[in-house]
Amino acid sequence: YSAGGCPVLLTEIESTNLFTYSETFSNWGNSQSTETINASISPNGSKTATKVVPTTSTSWSGLNSQNLSITNGATYNFSVFAKKDEYSYIQVGGSTPRFNASFATIDLSNGTVVYESGITAYVESYGNDWYRISFSQTAISGGSGLVGFIAIYNYPPNSRLQPFGGDGTSGILLWGAQLEQQPAATSYIKSNIGSATTREADLVNGAGSA
Repeated sequence: YSAGGCPVLLTEIESTNLFTYSETFSNWGNSQSTETINASISPNGSKTATKVVPTTSTSWSGLNSQNLSITNGATYNFSVFAKKDEYSYIQVGGSTPRFNASFATIDLSNGTVVYESGITAYVESYGNDWYRISFSQTAISGGSGLVGFIAIYNYPPNSRLQPFGGDGTSGILLWGAQLEQQPAATSYIKSNIGSATTREADLVNGAGSA
């Protein structure tokens, strides 16, 4: 119900999760990190969250997205659910050369954006210390390539992909990555079948009928 007391239908447009694996992060590109699938309880109540642990390397640690075909000039929205574990800082951003070298650093202990450049990041609480992080970006070149990254830190980096070497056991939790050719994130679409997954638009019949 709206503030005025009248019923309001919450409906969504059709959208496609272009990531072919949204929960199995072992299918993503690894950058100086190790991943343990089914390590913890995800926002939907199942034990399907992945733990990402930075290695002791001096490079940046985390994940690169899957390679996808990108349309030049199109706007895409990247979103992912994240939860603090031993570490509580995550950085997300666009990959070059398909997108600008953007980034946003988020504090998962309270869901706040600490730094950002080139994008505006949105953080929404889903309870139990889980947050959904999302941002939109417009492609500056087309073709196949990476679209984004997720980096893990135990401090808030103020620049893109700062080197970080962890202790080899501490990390954060991830679940439900999504890439849509939309200006904003829609509700989560599970895509673990090796191909993009589409959710049809909500259809309302008899709207306004008593």
